[in-house]
Amino acid sequence: MAAVGEIDGTDKINSSTEVAKVLSDAGEAPLHREGYRSDSWVLLDFGCAVVHLFSEEAREFYNLEHLWSDAENVDISPLINSGK
Repeated sequence: MAAVGEIDGTDKINSSTEVAKVLSDAGEAPLHREGYRSDSWVLLDFGCAVVHLFSEEAREFYNLEHLWSDAENVDISPLINSGK
């Protein structure tokens, strides 16, 4: 899943905290976290999903959309809606 937005500094930490809370409330606690000391990215590994939060510059540098461009598309809406 790719979501587009601009984050930096405190917004990055707040966004990653909110993502971790929502997934934890749905029964998926984060297994690993990286990048909190970085101003440009955060990675949250939930085992079932990996969430990357990038600044615009880091997103362009890592170019994950290209890396995963040949991956199969998966409909995750049942997973998202199952906790509601």
